[in-house]
Amino acid sequence: MSSRQASHSGSWYSDSARTLARQLDGWLAQVPDAMEKVGSLPTPGARVIIAPHAGYSYSGPCAAYAYKALDLSKAKRIFILGPSHHVSLATLALPTLTSYRTPLSDEPLPLDTELITQLLETQATKQNGAKISFTTMSRSVDEDEHSIEMHLPYIHRLLQLQYPDSPASEYPPLVPIMVGNTSAATEQAFGALLAPYLADPANAFVISSDFCHWGLRFRYTYYVPQAPKLGPQLPLSGDILPQPGMDTSSVDQAIEMASTGHSLRQRDRISSRGPAIHESISAFDMATMAAIATGSSESFLDIIERTGNTVCGRHPIGVIMAALEIVTANQAAEQQGRFYFLRYERSSDVEEIDDSSMGIVSNRQSAGDYDDDMRRARDAGIDAFALNIGTDSYNDVQLDYAYESAANNSMKVFISFDFHWWQVSQSSEVGAKIAQYAGHPGQLLVDGKVFVSSFVGDGVDVGAIRSAAGSEIFFAPNFHPGHGDFENIDGALNWMGWDSNGNNRAPSDGQEVSVSDGDQAYEDALQGKAYIAPISPWFSTHFGSEVSYPKNWVFPSDLLWYDRWREILRLSPRFVEILTWNDYGESHYIGPLSSPHTDDGASKWVMDMPHNGWLDMAKPFIAAYKAESRLPIRFIEEERLVYWYRPTPKDVDCDATDTTMQVNPNDVGGNFTCGRPDGVDSMKDEIFIVTMLKLPATVRVKSGDKTETFIAPPGIWSHSVPMGVGAQSFKVSRAFRTIQALSGTSLRDVVDRCDSGIYNFNAYVGTLPAESSVDQLQPDGLTMLSQGLQVTPPINTLG
Repeated sequence: MSSRQASHSGSWYSDSARTLARQLDGWLAQVPDAMEKVGSLPTPGARVIIAPHAGYSYSGPCAAYAYKALDLSKAKRIFILGPSHHVSLATLALPTLTSYRTPLSDEPLPLDTELITQLLETQATKQNGAKISFTTMSRSVDEDEHSIEMHLPYIHRLLQLQYPDSPASEYPPLVPIMVGNTSAATEQAFGALLAPYLADPANAFVISSDFCHWGLRFRYTYYVPQAPKLGPQLPLSGDILPQPGMDTSSVDQAIEMASTGHSLRQRDRISSRGPAIHESISAFDMATMAAIATGSSESFLDIIERTGNTVCGRHPIGVIMAALEIVTANQAAEQQGRFYFLRYERSSDVEEIDDSSMGIVSNRQSAGDYDDDMRRARDAGIDAFALNIGTDSYNDVQLDYAYESAANNSMKVFISFDFHWWQVSQSSEVGAKIAQYAGHPGQLLVDGKVFVSSFVGDGVDVGAIRSAAGSEIFFAPNFHPGHGDFENIDGALNWMGWDSNGNNRAPSDGQEVSVSDGDQAYEDALQGKAYIAPISPWFSTHFGSEVSYPKNWVFPSDLLWYDRWREILRLSPRFVEILTWNDYGESHYIGPLSSPHTDDGASKWVMDMPHNGWLDMAKPFIAAYKAESRLPIRFIEEERLVYWYRPTPKDVDCDATDTTMQVNPNDVGGNFTCGRPDGVDSMKDEIFIVTMLKLPATVRVKSGDKTETFIAPPGIWSHSVPMGVGAQSFKVSRAFRTIQALSGTSLRDVVDRCDSGIYNFNAYVGTLPAESSVDQLQPDGLTMLSQGLQVTPPINTLG
C-alpha cells in the first residue's frame, strides 16, 4: 500500500493525534446543533459542502460549520475536489497512491482505487464534441498540495466518531481530485461526467475553497467604493449570509454593486468617507456567495469575471455547480439541491493596501548543499544571507542546513519573514522562530543583537515580537514609509530596487519613481536609523497560463547593476541588500544556475542564461563600499570584462508560440499582458559592457555584422553598443597587442528567432577571462521546462 504522508502536519495543523482530535472536537462542539433555514446539524441529505483550506489557526473553526452540517450517514464514498496551487494544470488530476495518512491514526484513509482507475479510462465531452481526460498527480505533486490535505483530518475525525469500532480500512473510501486552471467548458464537461455520482445518495462531496485572497502578495487589490460602510461585523452566520430563495433582483443588485470596483495602487489611500478595504472585500465575497446560492454556474462565472474575485477554489466550485445543474434539471423546485451558507470569516480585516487578508528552497538534502553558495558569496565580500521564509513545512529542516553551512563557511545568515505568508497577527510565532535560531553560531548579530528582517509586514506588533524572541533583536523589516511603525524598529529594508511608475510597473507616460526617490523616502522616515539600501541587476518575468501565478513584465534594467553600484558608493548606507541571489522567476539572480532549487516554470527563460559575471563585477564595488571609498579601481584584483545582453532583439515576433498567448488567464491583479512583457520599451537593443581595467585599453566589440571600437579608461566603466544578430565577440588590446585573456567570443549568439517559442527578456551574462566551466541548471531546476511550451528546446546547449 502506497500512502500519501500528512506533509503539512506540524505546520498548518497539529501533528499530535491527541491535540488534533481535541481541537477538531472543540471546534465542532462550538457550532450550534441547529441553525435557521437548514434545521438540525448534521442536515439530513447534506452531501456537498464547500469548506476552507487555510491553516487551522485561521480556517479550523469556520470549517467546523460545514463539517457539522455534512451528513455521512449513507456515504459509501467521499469525493474531495481541491484547486491546484503549485502545478499548472488544464484538466483534473487523480492520485496514483492508494491511501492518505493523517496524524489521527496509524491507519491511513483508503482511496477508491477501482473508481479512480475507471475515471482515468473515461473521457469527458465538451459541448463542441472535444474529448478531455483526467490526468494523474505524482506523489510529490500530491504531497506539495494542501487544498485536499487540509480536509483529511476533519473527514477522518467524523468517520472515527461515526464508526468507532471499525478499522479505517472499512471507512468509506476517498476519491481526491485536483482541479486545475480549467475553462468553463472543461468544468461543464467534467461536471457532466461527475453528475451521476452526485445523483447517487451514497456519494458525498467536499469542495475545497477559500474566498477572497486580497493584497499585493496575491496581485489583487480590487476595491468597491459603493460597498456598505460599517456593515455587519465578522464572523457572520446563518440568515445574514446569502441563501437560496433570495429575490432575484437582490442578487442582481449585489452583483452589480460588486462590479463597480477598481484595483488600488500601492500608493492609494482610502478615504475615511468610503468603506474600509475589509468592508469592500465583504461586499464582493457576499455577492459571490449570492451567485453560488442561486445554483446557477452562469451567475457564479459572471461575478468572478466581473470582480476577478480570487476564490482559489473557483474551478472546483465550477465543476460541482455544473454537475448540480444537471442533476437538478428535471427536479421540482422544492427537491433541487442548493448551497446554504453557514459561516463567513476572514484571516484578518484589511485596512491598508500593503496588508494581506490571507494567508528557502525545499529540495536541499544536507548542509553541504548550501556550501557552494556560502563560499561564492563569502569570496565576493558578502557577509550574510537573508533566508526568506514563508510558513512551509520544510522551514526548520532547511534553516538548520543553512545555519550549519554558514557556520562551517565563515558566513552569517538571518531570517527574513515573508509576510505574504506570515500574518501580522503572528507576532508570538515570529518571535518564537527567532528564538529558535538566536543562539546559533551562524546567526548574524548587529550591535550585539540578533538581526531580523522581513518582506513587507507593516502592522505587525514589533513589541510582541521582541518579547517572544527572548533576546535582544535588531529588527530591520521591509516596512513602508507612511505605513509601518518606524518608531519601534532599528532600521528598514527598501525592496524596490528598480525604477518604476509607482505602481509596480516600468515608468511610463511621465510617471516615474526612481530607486533614488525610494532612498530618500526611507531615509526621511528612518530619521537616522539604519537604512538597508536595495541593489538589483535585472527584472524580467514571463509566466503565462501554464502556471497559476501568471505575470509578465520588465523593469528598466539595461545598466542598472553598474549605475546602482555607483549610487551605493555615493549614498554609503549602513547596509546594502542584493536582490537577489536565487530568484530565477524574476531574473534577478546573481547566484549560479547550478545552485540546488526546484523549478517554478522559470527554466524557460533561465536555461543557458548564467549571471555569474554580475557577482564578479560586484567584488571591487563591495570592497570599496566596505572601505567607505568611492574609487573601486583601488580594489580591482584582476582585469576583467563583463558583458550582457538579451538573446533576441525586442521586435522579434513570438506571438504564435509564446506561452502568454495560449490562454488568457483570469488577470485578477493586472499582472498579465499577452505577448511581449509590459515595459519592454524601457529596454534598449544593445550589448552592455563593463570594463574593469588597471590601465587604459582599446576595446573592439563585434555584434553580428556591427562593429564598434572605443577607448576604455582605467577603472570600472560601462559602455554599450548596438545589438546585432549573430555572434558576439570582444577584443581588448594595448599598444597594438591583443590581450588574449580579455578577448573572445560569447557562448551565446543573439538570434532573430524565438528559442523555446517564448519572449525572453532575461539577460545572458558573460565574462572575459571566461569561466573554466559552463554553469547549467540541474535536473530539479528543469522539471517544468516543457510545461506549456509549443516549441521543445534542447537542454543545456552552452559549451
